[in-house]
Amino acid sequence: MINKTMKLEQKPRFKGRFAFEIKNDGIVTVDYAGPAFRQQIALSLAGMDPNPTYQQHKAIDMIVGMCIFAIPVLSFLIAAIIARPGTNEFTWFFGAFLVFLLPFGLCWYGYIQKSFDIVIFTEPAVAKSLILHKNLPDTEKFNAFVYTLKEAINKEQGKSKGGNDIGFNT
Repeated sequence: MINKTMKLEQKPRFKGRFAFEIKNDGIVTVDYAGPAFRQQIALSLAGMDPNPTYQQHKAIDMIVGMCIFAIPVLSFLIAAIIARPGTNEFTWFFGAFLVFLLPFGLCWYGYIQKSFDIVIFTEPAVAKSLILHKNLPDTEKFNAFVYTLKEAINKEQGKSKGGNDIGFNT
């Protein structure tokens, strides 16, 4: 058993607030809260798999949008460069470049917002999962929490199998 509780709070953009707490009694509690939902679950550390699954999600739709808008952006930029500054053509081409640059930039912003890496710890017996957004709030806090969680899972599983806690430092 760990000597103290450890908490991690994550706030992924536009996804609400996630709060995780490893407790002394061999339980990890999770509080998922968003604008339209709230869910609280408790998972037994003894039943969890200490080897998490890593998943990466890339917003392919935003990449497609960037590719579609990249063609006119580059075309109008090249046309503006070829046209002499101060001419009517330069003004029109540069203006068109700026008009198409806006949706290209919005697609890039959407890509950043919709792409994420997650780490999933599962408790197969009850089919529940603990989903952590990688590197939130920062890499150091995330890694410390995952390390402590793995250590607590291993300790609880050692207890349930009748083993001892020798070799696990807190």
